[in-house]
Amino acid sequence: MFIHHLPGHGHELYGLLRGVSGEKLYGLLRGVSGEKREEPRVSKRRDACGPRSGPKVSKDKRRIKAAQAAQGFDQRTTALTSRDTLATTLMNALPAKGLAPGFQGELIPIVFGAGIELDVLARVGTTTGLHYHDTDGFHQILNGTVRVSVPDQDLEVDLGPGDWVWIPAGVRYTLKIVANPVTIRYRHM
Repeated sequence: MFIHHLPGHGHELYGLLRGVSGEKLYGLLRGVSGEKREEPRVSKRRDACGPRSGPKVSKDKRRIKAAQAAQGFDQRTTALTSRDTLATTLMNALPAKGLAPGFQGELIPIVFGAGIELDVLARVGTTTGLHYHDTDGFHQILNGTVRVSVPDQDLEVDLGPGDWVWIPAGVRYTLKIVANPVTIRYRHM
C-alpha cells in the first residue's frame, strides 16, 4: 500500500493501516467523499474477461517504425511535439486498431521501450534550465501550460493539456512552466 507523504501527515495513518487488506481498506474508506460507490467487480477467473482485445504491441511498433521511415523521421535524433505538422501526419497514418466498440484513437508515433513513468507537479515560473538526459524522454502535459525549448533545433512551443513532446537522449532542452497548475507525465526509456 502507498500513502502519499506530506510533511506532518500520513505517518499515523500508515501505522494504523499497515497490514490492512485492500478489500478491508476499501470498506473503511467507502463513502468518505460523501458519494455512494459501487463495490468493485473483480473476476477471479481469467477466462471471465472474454476474448483478448486491444492493440497488438509488436504489430503497432512495426507500423510506427514504417510510418516514421516513410516521413523521414528519426526518433533517436529529432525532438517532436504533438503540435508539429509531422506528428499530425504520422498520427493520421496510424489509426489505433483492435479497440473496443465506441473507442477511437491514433497511435503516438513513438516506439517506447522499457523504462520509467512518473507524474510531476510544478508552479508557474519553474524551469528545468537547459539540460539533457542519457535516456529518451516522452513528456505529456496533463494540465497547465509548458514552454518547451530545443535550441539546437530552433524549436520553442507552448504545450497544454493533451500535448506531448518527445526528447531523444542527448538532445538539450528546457521546460518552463507558463501557467498554473502543471502536471507533466514523464516517461524515460
